[in-house]
Amino acid sequence: MKVKKRDLLRLHNAIHALEGKVFNVKFSYFIAKNKVAMRDEITALEEARKVSDEYKKYDTERATLAQQYQIKMKMVLLKFKVIVLLLLQMLNYFKKILKDLE
Repeated sequence: MKVKKRDLLRLHNAIHALEGKVFNVKFSYFIAKNKVAMRDEITALEEARKVSDEYKKYDTERATLAQQYQIKMKMVLLKFKVIVLLLLQMLNYFKKILKDLE
């Protein structure tokens, strides 16, 4: 029977939760035997789960850039809102002038 990696991790966590508790001899032997059998695979999975230094560096740079562009986008949106308000004021002003000319 093939065991999926997530099932193996669940079993490892369950066995780890049982550590320190007193059970009968057969069950304690079962736990110890399975811990030894899974040790290599679990260490390999834990190593694979670790984030590399290159990715950490990439992620911090990505977050910094995202924050910088977020600030820039807020400034652009603010400028855009000001321009729209000015255009609306100019439009109202021209409508008023056109009314006066009629």
